[in-house]
Amino acid sequence: IFVQETTNALMAAVLIADVTDKAAVANPANRKASGIKNPLELFKFNSVHGGLWRAAYKVDSIGEVSAIIYFMGGPKKFLPVVYTILAVIAFLIAKFVLKLI
Repeated sequence: IFVQETTNALMAAVLIADVTDKAAVANPANRKASGIKNPLELFKFNSVHGGLWRAAYKVDSIGEVSAIIYFMGGPKKFLPVVYTILAVIAFLIAKFVLKLI
């Protein structure tokens, strides 16, 4: 998931590359050679994954958490909540399990 400004810049770059490159897959003269039957198949050649396919996590494993973070107001509002929860857990472990407090 990209910020809209990033997406606009990426799509503009892909558009300029498609228009200026005579060997581009998007060029109608090259579609038959590349085996494209439908314009939506262009995404096979010009997709931008943002590193997702090289990430250590699958989309299914981080999708829900990412959506929750987004709807809670983004990382700036979500991280203080997480830090507070972790501090409470650390306090409870120190008090009841380790009996330090």
